[in-house]
Amino acid sequence: MSAAAVLFWVCWGLLFYSYALYPALLWLLHWFFRNDYKVYDSVDELPGVSILMSVRNEENVIAEKLDSIVSSNYPETKLEVLVGSDASDDNTNEILNRYAQRYPFIKLSVFNERRGKPHVINELVNKASHELILLTDANVMFDAFNVVNLVKHFKDSRIGLVGANILNRFKVQQGIAAHEKNYIGLENQIKHWEGSVFGSMIGPFGGCYMLRRSYYA
Repeated sequence: MSAAAVLFWVCWGLLFYSYALYPALLWLLHWFFRNDYKVYDSVDELPGVSILMSVRNEENVIAEKLDSIVSSNYPETKLEVLVGSDASDDNTNEILNRYAQRYPFIKLSVFNERRGKPHVINELVNKASHELILLTDANVMFDAFNVVNLVKHFKDSRIGLVGANILNRFKVQQGIAAHEKNYIGLENQIKHWEGSVFGSMIGPFGGCYMLRRSYYA
């Protein structure tokens, strides 16, 4: 067999392993791993949470995002929302100010010069009051149980990070959007199986995940 043929079959084998064999092995193995993690099962037990967002020119989605947070079933007394506006020049700051005036636990930091998302998040982490921090994007909407379902796992000291199950809410059945929706769904499932089998995953989706502040680096 020529070197080109060997290279072809190696590349094909790696693709097959990544997209078919690895997910199938995880699915099989996860049935044999039942975690014994403790979870919070009472509202009174729930700890404080700091929700952090870096935004720039998000006037089209920021109101809906904040509505999804304040309408969640997490106790407002245990919640703070820190939003860093990275030199927004549309109506984002005006919308944020209205929400901050209405809800004392929403706090706005305005940066007049572009800092970039990592720098803004670092600033917000330093201002966070709670050990648990939830990093999220403006265009990722919460359901009523989103915060609770992320927080509940942190009762177990072995848990350092929990990723959200992000779903495409638009019912698109054709074109690249449909393939993207299927791909994201498979990625979510693989991360769940990895958590069951290995107790860890390669990484969460950046749009919504929670971790212990002491692990942030």
